[in-house]
Amino acid sequence: MTKPYPIQQKYKDQEKETSVISLLFVISVGLSLVPGLIVGGVMYEREKNLKHMQIISGMNLCSYWIVNILFDILKMEVPMILCCVLLYVFEL
Repeated sequence: MTKPYPIQQKYKDQEKETSVISLLFVISVGLSLVPGLIVGGVMYEREKNLKHMQIISGMNLCSYWIVNILFDILKMEVPMILCCVLLYVFEL
């Protein structure tokens, strides 16, 4: 019966480092798609002239911008928190 040579520690460390780098690459590519969602919303607002319609309806300009920035932050924070929770759950 033949047995393979045991894997040396430096190769185990190298494999672990490679998997961490590839995981970080995949996460960064996934999170880089989120700003496209924000830009798409801005372009939709610009195309449909939604800000003008809300101002005509009586919305305060300051509250429009505050709500707009809060939702943009929320659109980025939810995927970030979800990503951190999943990394913790799967012990990565």
